[in-house]
Amino acid sequence: MLETNVCNRPDFLSRQRAKLEQDTFLANRAIQMHGKCGRIDRAKRIFDSLTHPNVFSLNIMISAYAQSGHVAQAKALFDSFKFPDTVTWNAMLTALVQEGHYEEAKQFFDRIPNRNQVSWNAMLTAYAQVGNVNELESFFQKLPNPNVVTWTVMVQGYARCGRVDRAKWVFDGMPIKNVVAWTALLSAYTQNWHVEDAKIVFDSMPVRTLVSWNAMLSSYATSGHAFESDNLFQNMPLHDLVSWTCMLQLHCSKGDMDRAVAIFDQIPAFDIISSNVMLTALTTSKDQFQKAMDLFSRMELRDANSWAAILTLYTRSGELSEGMRYFYEKMPEHSVKSWNTLLQANAAAGNLEEVNKLFWKMPLWSLASFCSIIVANSCCGRLDNSREVFTSMPERDLVAWNVMLESYATNGHLELAKNLFDSMPEWDVASWSSLMGAFIHTGNLTGASEIFKDLPQRSAVFWNALLVAFARSGDLEDAKKIFDRSPSRDLAAWNTMAAGFSQFGRGGDALESFHSMLLEGMRADEISVLHALIGCNHLGLVENAGRIFASMAADHRLVPWIEHYSVMAEALGRSCEAGAARELVDSMPYFPDRKTLGGLETSKLNPTVSKLACFLNES
Repeated sequence: MLETNVCNRPDFLSRQRAKLEQDTFLANRAIQMHGKCGRIDRAKRIFDSLTHPNVFSLNIMISAYAQSGHVAQAKALFDSFKFPDTVTWNAMLTALVQEGHYEEAKQFFDRIPNRNQVSWNAMLTAYAQVGNVNELESFFQKLPNPNVVTWTVMVQGYARCGRVDRAKWVFDGMPIKNVVAWTALLSAYTQNWHVEDAKIVFDSMPVRTLVSWNAMLSSYATSGHAFESDNLFQNMPLHDLVSWTCMLQLHCSKGDMDRAVAIFDQIPAFDIISSNVMLTALTTSKDQFQKAMDLFSRMELRDANSWAAILTLYTRSGELSEGMRYFYEKMPEHSVKSWNTLLQANAAAGNLEEVNKLFWKMPLWSLASFCSIIVANSCCGRLDNSREVFTSMPERDLVAWNVMLESYATNGHLELAKNLFDSMPEWDVASWSSLMGAFIHTGNLTGASEIFKDLPQRSAVFWNALLVAFARSGDLEDAKKIFDRSPSRDLAAWNTMAAGFSQFGRGGDALESFHSMLLEGMRADEISVLHALIGCNHLGLVENAGRIFASMAADHRLVPWIEHYSVMAEALGRSCEAGAARELVDSMPYFPDRKTLGGLETSKLNPTVSKLACFLNES
């Protein structure tokens, strides 16, 4: 008798099944890899090529869509699968939460047949991201078995709402505190600009991971503390891309492009995030068009942020029409973010008609799209249009409410701002800031003070906003009282007082404020030194000004701006130090502007300089 067909033999079937499982496993890994790298088209091709995709394939592909912001495709794939498991449900829920589709996420959560702790924590994360304290607390009460992840999400949620006191209260009450929880509290202080509190938490941590080091580094960097950032970076046990990118963002934000480029060149293996940071910095800097285009052409991976940066580059360079051509002809895929970038670029250029055309051309609208068109109409004074768009939104998050509130505030509509604020379902730090700003914008400092008293929590941002308002109005006595009462006087507060004193001719007070700041251990920045120099100039203390100017590099590790040279030249000019003034101007690494040459004119230097100064001043 002939032997049974080899394809029906058990050992053959077993080998084929193992090969098929191995191929699916490798395909799943490839889908995951391309998804993380933003190559969603390649991930999709591999997924479609699978003869027998398993539930892991589905979960990985949904996550890949989510990471690339393709929620609609993730939802379509989910709906096509007959028997999703709990992991699949959670993957889809997480995708909705990550993209800010909170209402849909809530409806989806209610449909999950077998919710586990991951499901509950994902939905809690949604409430935390929205910043709705009441719903966050209400949902937390319903959780069946809160774990350390749950408590950590609560810390993060309170931090997002600006309720650092509640975040600390939750942390203190946690039955178990792991390094993730410690880092969440550290990040809470970082997000709300409590640098000193962040440092206390960092020093108290029993164990620090690289994430903890990066959180502290971020706290220093986002607050502009360059010296502390550099020092911490040097003392870190090791660096990853987050560390390098943090330092890159710091120097990009300070406009120190030479240092930023040097850091970028040192990154062992930069990724798309660090590349985008560098690209964005180049696109927003003057005379960096070609460098930005060169970097863009060298980038092996590009995402929506990369293309958005190039669109920004064209529009900031006055080439909006070329940027739009680039958008329509060269971009491989038009993401919602790229559409929004084009909206914002036309809004900034005052092309309101084009903004409205683009908005109606968009295949999909995000909350950011609605917010962009509200802002565009607001900037052109078309508040009726802004209000119409706002009321027509299918759903509104807290950001949308705040955008409309800020539109009223910046256009001086105090009553409308107050009425909208009272009708809001909830408030966060930005809401209170906009309302207080509405009073300040209309010159109602008494009303701003009343709002300040009603604040649920007074962070340094609010203290400084009120301080700036009184200082700029010339009410320096009340400004000084606010400054003295402020519980955490940061560098911005010291600089505000010094600016007020120098602006209104109180040079002695400006100089005293500068020295008091240094005695309290505060590190001066360029603005601090500038107002100290202006104070010396008012008082005719040219020697004091010279010592302070020289201390910039020697003591404070600061590079003088052209403004420092201008004030110093004027001080020398007033003291008839013609030779010293000319020598200073000749040595500075800037081309003299009107103010600098005005300082030389004061000292009656040679006719050539005087004529040039007069010409620039007249023009």
